[in-house]
Amino acid sequence: MPISRPKLTLVFLLVMGLVACSDDSVIISGQQDFGTPSDPGKPAVDPGTLPDLSNQVDPGLPDIPPSSCLSSSCPCSTDLDCVVYDSIDKCVAKHRCITGQCTVDPQTAVVCDPHPIPCKAYVCRADWGICVEDVAPEGTACEDGNLCTENDFCVASICNAGGPKNCDDGKDCTSDYCDSNTGICVNDAAICNDGNPCTTDTCDDTGACKNETLICDDSNLCTTDFCNAAQGGCVFQPIDCSNPDPCITGVCDPATGSCSEETSPACIVTFNELNTQVLINKCNPCHTPGQSAGGNVYKFVGNYELLTNTSPSSNACSSVSPWYLGACLKERVMSTSHPMPPPWSELVYNWVGGLPEAVYYASYTLTAQELDLIVKWVDGGMLP
Repeated sequence: MPISRPKLTLVFLLVMGLVACSDDSVIISGQQDFGTPSDPGKPAVDPGTLPDLSNQVDPGLPDIPPSSCLSSSCPCSTDLDCVVYDSIDKCVAKHRCITGQCTVDPQTAVVCDPHPIPCKAYVCRADWGICVEDVAPEGTACEDGNLCTENDFCVASICNAGGPKNCDDGKDCTSDYCDSNTGICVNDAAICNDGNPCTTDTCDDTGACKNETLICDDSNLCTTDFCNAAQGGCVFQPIDCSNPDPCITGVCDPATGSCSEETSPACIVTFNELNTQVLINKCNPCHTPGQSAGGNVYKFVGNYELLTNTSPSSNACSSVSPWYLGACLKERVMSTSHPMPPPWSELVYNWVGGLPEAVYYASYTLTAQELDLIVKWVDGGMLP
């Protein structure tokens, strides 16, 4: 026979006298404080420490009291006015007084955290409204710790492997397996390897091996790309822009792949340096600008414009085009048949109108350093 409500109330109050609640945790007299799942520092309440009220609750009592607010009008002043509408299930949402009406507040429902251990679960105990540890329902999805199994499920609180991951790509020329470290399927076409590092070995969609020529391209226009089996594959050889002239540095332009030349700063000679160190010392006797004698004597000492003039002349070096007296000067001093100045060991007179036009001495022969300055000035662009 169902117990009466007064008796139920008395039993409930006696039990509550054994319990102290604070911050959603439960302390059972003489028992450990197990906390709740919302408190990660404590495990859920051990269901073995809670009094069993199952035989104290009249099974004939409805979950929702007869006076529950089933209509849209349940006036109230405080939350206490709404308690009469709450279910006896402590886990479901409760009524609160919101804008003068008793309304179910979803935030008051007890929501248990997921359990960190496979095939365990936190469930809400209806008679207390507290999350307790329990066994996950049979067949609940879980993870057995093996990345190469899938569809794992719970049986008797133990996570069982659902089966191996299917890595078959349907091709006969691949070896298919699951990488246990990553859980990623690998379809290895190693059986298609022909041993040639200059081929790309693959298994095509029909299951046949393909060994195609390896394309070597590093996207760098300043390299020559090719495959060398003896060297084990692709070789990216830099384009040779070197120049035998120590004053010229070859540089490859990455935008075009062509070589350009840059003159070393140590090799740049200006006309002022050439004039001061060579022309005035060695050419002054015959090529002083103020000398009045004519003929084929070029007065280029101190005369930059004359040395770089492009106007043709009957006395110009025939092999220079366009004609520059500076370039002609280089050709003459580099020549073995027409050295300049001539290495004559005695006075030589070039008679013009009965007067000597020029005098050459063997002591005016160019030294190796002076010859180098002339060459560098001409090759460097005959800078002013």
